[in-house]
Amino acid sequence: MRDYLTRLLGSAWEVDAPGDGRQALARIRQHPPDLVLADVMMPALDGFALLRAIRADQALAAIPVMLVTARAAEESAIEGLLAGAGDYVVQPFSARELLARVGAHTNASTATWLDRYIDAADQPMVVAAIRHAIGTRSAFELEHRVKRPDGTLGWALSRAVPLLGDDGEIAEWIGTATDVTAGHEAGPRRQEPAG
Repeated sequence: MRDYLTRLLGSAWEVDAPGDGRQALARIRQHPPDLVLADVMMPALDGFALLRAIRADQALAAIPVMLVTARAAEESAIEGLLAGAGDYVVQPFSARELLARVGAHTNASTATWLDRYIDAADQPMVVAAIRHAIGTRSAFELEHRVKRPDGTLGWALSRAVPLLGDDGEIAEWIGTATDVTAGHEAGPRRQEPAG
């Protein structure tokens, strides 16, 4: 499968295909890629463990991850998506389908939601707050600068609370973003992530 994917994707992208999940994580840390395509059943470190390690690392957390599996059960797909995978591809898949999905994710990675909505100076703080909340399964509250549709900067108070499933893992988030720009007109005040 690794050789096939390397040939298929190598025609359009630069592909690095390590032999197992531990090697993959080491290479991702050395040279963060635009996309990680991981098999759920990889040796040494499976796809879910690799995904968790990527999401737990602030420098890597925003990298899109696609999981590939031979497990067609709906529960497996839900598990992958809830764990933070951007996509879940079940074998057998067509070459055309995979190329389209990879293309969509690599194009999207050049303009992530962070880039579109969060001021560049505040992105590390926002990512750190999200990572902390995911890692501790706790709520977060954070004031940060946001990009408005007209190109100006405003301030938002973002709050989110995780809803846990029966297994104790995060099933979904309930959150709000409140415009607090008026409170910053006299000068910005920054608030560190709660927790």
